[in-house]
Amino acid sequence: MNPNDDPWDDYRKRKRWFVWTLATIVPGLLIIGNALAWLFNTKAAVDVVGSAWMLAYAITGWRFVMVRCPRCKREFYGSFLVNFKLSDVFPFAKRCSRCGLEKWKDPKAADGAETR
Repeated sequence: MNPNDDPWDDYRKRKRWFVWTLATIVPGLLIIGNALAWLFNTKAAVDVVGSAWMLAYAITGWRFVMVRCPRCKREFYGSFLVNFKLSDVFPFAKRCSRCGLEKWKDPKAADGAETR
């Protein structure tokens, strides 16, 4: 298999962005927020930077949870849009909530596996 054809590449990319935004909230607020507060002589800059960072965190979290299964092409972790229950989305699941594909398995090699 060519490394560029990895079906889990999108998952890795989304997870990387999600973790990156989480890990950089505090340093971003300290460095960028305080620099802008000093530059514009107002503490509102910290609030603006914090709000923007939290919005980015929410968007990347949403994109991470809504990643598609490489086999069935539906939401890997499930969707709370179906019955509006946030508890239906479990981002640490090891199998697709729809077809049962195990995380990190090749969807073409796992086609013979049982589906749920």
